[in-house]
Amino acid sequence: MIVNAPDPETISLAPAFQDFKSYLIELTGLGYYQDKDTVLAQHVRKRISETTFQNIDQYVDFVRSLAGREELDQLLDLIAIGETYFFRNPAQFDALRTHILPNRIAARVGDKALRIWSAGCASGAEPYSISILLEREWPAASGGWNVQITGSDICERRLMRARQARFSEWEMRGLSDEIRDACFDKRGKNWQLHSRFARRVEFRQQNLKTLCEGPIDDSPGEFDIILCRNVLIYFDVDLMRRVLAKLRSLLVDGGWLIVGHSEPFLEIAHFLTPVSVSGTTVYQKTDNVRSNSTPGISAGIRNVVKAGAGTPKKSHLPFTPPPPFLFSAVDDDAQWLREQAPLRVQPVDDHSGEPASKTVSNTASAINRASRLDEARRHADAGNWSYAVTFCEEHIAEHPLDPDGHFILALVHEHRGDATAALEELKRTIYLDRHHALAHFHLGRLYALKGDFQSSHRFTENSVDISAGIARGTAVRGGDGLLSEELENLARQQLSRGRQ
Repeated sequence: MIVNAPDPETISLAPAFQDFKSYLIELTGLGYYQDKDTVLAQHVRKRISETTFQNIDQYVDFVRSLAGREELDQLLDLIAIGETYFFRNPAQFDALRTHILPNRIAARVGDKALRIWSAGCASGAEPYSISILLEREWPAASGGWNVQITGSDICERRLMRARQARFSEWEMRGLSDEIRDACFDKRGKNWQLHSRFARRVEFRQQNLKTLCEGPIDDSPGEFDIILCRNVLIYFDVDLMRRVLAKLRSLLVDGGWLIVGHSEPFLEIAHFLTPVSVSGTTVYQKTDNVRSNSTPGISAGIRNVVKAGAGTPKKSHLPFTPPPPFLFSAVDDDAQWLREQAPLRVQPVDDHSGEPASKTVSNTASAINRASRLDEARRHADAGNWSYAVTFCEEHIAEHPLDPDGHFILALVHEHRGDATAALEELKRTIYLDRHHALAHFHLGRLYALKGDFQSSHRFTENSVDISAGIARGTAVRGGDGLLSEELENLARQQLSRGRQ
């Protein structure tokens, strides 16, 4: 081991570094590192310090040779973000339990086959979480059906760990004691997953960039459900669109895509139909949205589909009821935003026969401060815009200095397509809380769509700086669980898109 490995600055200034960075981005598609020389140099330094190489030139020559494939895989383990734990984002797993899996099981009852793909699965917690969910909630289907759950990752080292189905306490942090004790055995400091949950999960190495290099058609695919969470944000825009087109082609008709909180909502809506389920947004392959790798308005953008009615199946898993999901991006089509065309969602409160303001006023008089904002979120998630606006306004009337009320009202206006009102409420939000990272991010997006790129750049940079100053793993204000590092990555992606 070389104790005195070159420092990151020395590495980043070496002639071989920029060419090596281009090589890694070309190999992986991780455009995230285009302007992250220091971060990438830190990863390279760590690997150099754990090898016998003296400098960046020796290391690069080795990694790019046939003999260096294992070392390249170790470097990929560092540079390809691999954060994972069981049942990460409970709202999405609740959507799987209450709607997506029942929907696909009903659709496939004839052939009794179900195929699920976890792309970018890291050490395997995500596909194993799905296996646990199926086994415990649908034991008959999971036992008598041909169920295939595939986990893939660019890094073979991660897949080797995944195949062992053995996890650290940190990777188990999303589990209740009941699930942990029922599904795992303690082995020293780690936990071993029971074989009945591991048996149906297979793993394979897959580079999403190379996956979409061939022709992409729109024929019915093979997967019922694809999870690709917190992956797309690290690609540049062109690659992200090609990956989305490929994922759509790999889904069966009626199949589902689940992505992370910070993925670009309306980019995905060019390819798949957004569906609101259990307080989160997922995407379905329907005839409403055709695969299209170029920007523009698709039918899915202005038709937010509500999940089917009916009483959800009772859960045997200890899910905590998720908070309402209000975080969203804004469509890239500036002309549509300038026209301020509202989303074409029929608000259910419009059927009451009374003005929403009168009905809500009677109801809200008995609701405390916190509940007003909860009600605003709930009605916004249901597409009941007039109710959501009124609850926000009544909250603001009583608490004009609370930034949360102004921020939620801004998001409601944004969803309705009222850019002017959204901008005003976002400005009020950061006047009251100048460190509100998510408000700065939304201002950056809206100004970009209005064509004011100087203001857009300024507010988006503010979002980067503020979120970077928040401790990693901390949820940002107003983000419904969105972590500081996830918002920082999304804001940086927006900055890079602004330069294209």
